[in-house]
Amino acid sequence: NGKLELGKLKLSLWGQVRVEVGGLFLSDSDGSKIVSVTDAYFHIPFISILSGSPVLTFKMKKPALSVIKNKSGKLNVMALIKPAAPAPKATPSATGAEPKPAELAIPGIVARSRLGIELSNAVLGYKDEVSGLSTRVDDLNVVLKDISLSRPTQIEISANLDTKMGEKGKEIFTVKGPMHIIGKAEAKVTGGHIEGGTLSLKTDLDSIMIEAAGGMFVKKPGIPFNSELAMAATKLEIKIDKFNAKFLNAELNAKATIANFDDVKPNPMINFNMTSNDIDIKPWVNLIPLLKSFDLGGVIHMEATAKGPADKLDYTAKLKADALTAKAPMLKSQPRIDALVNIITDKVDSIKASVKAPGNELEISGKVVSFTKPYVEFDVSSPGMDLDQLVDWPPPRAKAVVKTSADGKTAGSEGTPPVAAKADFDAMLAPLRENKIAQAASALVNINIKMLKAYNVKMTDIISKVSLRDLTASVDQFNMKLWGGAVKATASAQLAPKVPVYKFNAKVDSLDAGQAVASQFTLFKNTLKGKVFLDMSGDGSSFNPDAVISNLKAKGSMKVQRPSFTTIDVGKAATEALNKAMEKVGEKIPQAKGKNLGVPAGREQRYEVVSSDFSISGGRFSSPNLVAKAAPNEGIDFKGNTEVGMKDFSIKARWEIVDTYNITRARDLSVEQSGIKVNHILAEGNQPVKLPINVGCTLLAPCYTYTEVPEYLAKVALGNVTGAVKGAAEARVKDELKKRAESLIQKAPPATQKKLEDLKKKFFK
Repeated sequence: NGKLELGKLKLSLWGQVRVEVGGLFLSDSDGSKIVSVTDAYFHIPFISILSGSPVLTFKMKKPALSVIKNKSGKLNVMALIKPAAPAPKATPSATGAEPKPAELAIPGIVARSRLGIELSNAVLGYKDEVSGLSTRVDDLNVVLKDISLSRPTQIEISANLDTKMGEKGKEIFTVKGPMHIIGKAEAKVTGGHIEGGTLSLKTDLDSIMIEAAGGMFVKKPGIPFNSELAMAATKLEIKIDKFNAKFLNAELNAKATIANFDDVKPNPMINFNMTSNDIDIKPWVNLIPLLKSFDLGGVIHMEATAKGPADKLDYTAKLKADALTAKAPMLKSQPRIDALVNIITDKVDSIKASVKAPGNELEISGKVVSFTKPYVEFDVSSPGMDLDQLVDWPPPRAKAVVKTSADGKTAGSEGTPPVAAKADFDAMLAPLRENKIAQAASALVNINIKMLKAYNVKMTDIISKVSLRDLTASVDQFNMKLWGGAVKATASAQLAPKVPVYKFNAKVDSLDAGQAVASQFTLFKNTLKGKVFLDMSGDGSSFNPDAVISNLKAKGSMKVQRPSFTTIDVGKAATEALNKAMEKVGEKIPQAKGKNLGVPAGREQRYEVVSSDFSISGGRFSSPNLVAKAAPNEGIDFKGNTEVGMKDFSIKARWEIVDTYNITRARDLSVEQSGIKVNHILAEGNQPVKLPINVGCTLLAPCYTYTEVPEYLAKVALGNVTGAVKGAAEARVKDELKKRAESLIQKAPPATQKKLEDLKKKFFK
């Protein structure tokens, strides 16, 4: 399907038959040249013809070959070949079996003939318009000497490679340098029939340079990169007696036999063995510059076998890693890793790995059954993992400085890092949902870690079972001891939906919040000390952080025994509210002006219990019935409703503070009105002082507002003073009447004094 153009032909018969071609051009149907050469000839010496062993040699100088794979994935050279006509259907034999093709006998003169091909200074170009791969081979020299059925054929190929992948100036893969291939092929002919042959090849790429991904991988000239192959073939089998490949310090040796070709419907029998030397990985940092700082060490060894019919092949593989070590900027020491992986026909029979470092020891074992419908099982165990000894944790980021306006609202923040592009974790699960093998996969992971310590947080007796089935990941069991308490949880997540959904249950029993604060655990820092009890269950959707907060729905209850507040100083808040309220009280009762309470020194507020039900919805934590009962003479009671924003930690609370034990000394305040001393002016009757307070801003920097306190206390104080004055006046009148009654009784006749005395007692009860 192409066009062939031949230039001027010149014939010479001087001692040989020589035909010179003054140009050869082969173009495809679009007119693009695929092969072009201006200097080519072939010749046959007369003496070779007379001897009965003709020798034909074809030579081309500086030929150019251009191969292009277009965007539809087709090669231009393949478009030159016309579609073959369908072969006539063979007539079945009387037995019903398909007849074997007839063997072609080779004439003796053909068997003795020799062909030679020589290409010198050829240029081969290849371009893949789909992947962007561009390859250019300069100075390609090919010598095929004595291509014959009766003599060994000598093979020699050399070239300068120049291969690039990617846009110009942005190549992601480059190969440059000389390559050299030498070999020998020999056919075995018996009775005019080809019975088999042998082939040996040596490839030398030691002098080439390979660079990938902008210098992430660099093979410099001089680094060993070569191979050697020796194989033989007959009608019955192909046998690879030797295959040896070397790259840097790695060496692979393989042997193989492929037999059983004589059947009409062959099912080849395969026998394959491969092994490597013990590969020291330390020198490999010279190939991957990024690894130089890691100071890699250790040895890797590989083995593989395959045996049996092609349609039911049994195979094994073993990968062993001994004393792997690596140094990293965040590691204080070099952990040692030992691993062994055994693969046996359609399963990973065993995986064993251990990691050891000062203060750290981890053992992993497992297996994978079936590669088409995998069942994965792993056991992870450790007597102790002190990551603080192993990892040099980065310092915490500078906290944002929260600005608060006069009305208590958050105005903005300083020191907030720039917002990075947000990853879509839900979309990352799409390949997992679309993968048939993943859909059929199941897994079970058993975890038993006696101790795990990180960021000064020590967790002990970690026991967990994690499973996967039908793209549903489940934490079937999770137990852990933390800060003197116990944590239990179960959870599951359905990964099949486009937006994953999950549910969970958690229980915390007797966790010491004081230890949590000491270890700088964010959840409890700047909130409470005490024994924490928590029950919670919930569900949600999406793994994207913002969506997690928005979609999470949960409910539960919490109780803290013997807690004490740290930064939320209820006593200070109550005192500030009282002092501000006294100005309003002074407007109603002038004698109360100037009476202020001293702000108590930052004493901890101790409580017997703090408890509440709670719920999470729409990104807000709500505690509608928070109750804090103070320990006798050690704190101030409060109760009320609290809401916290889970994204910005904003707090919105309405509390009633009850100074049961007179911590603020507010109950001691008194005034004199109309010569009468009025005690406990801020308390209603025998009750303690109470204050309605609103809390705003953020959980870590709360703001208190007392707008309702002055009006409330002024009303209480005015009522107390008015009642006291009224009561005093009534007492004076009653006392005067009592004195006059006693005078009248004394002046009355004796006979009536007894009756008058009884009347006085009834009246002045």
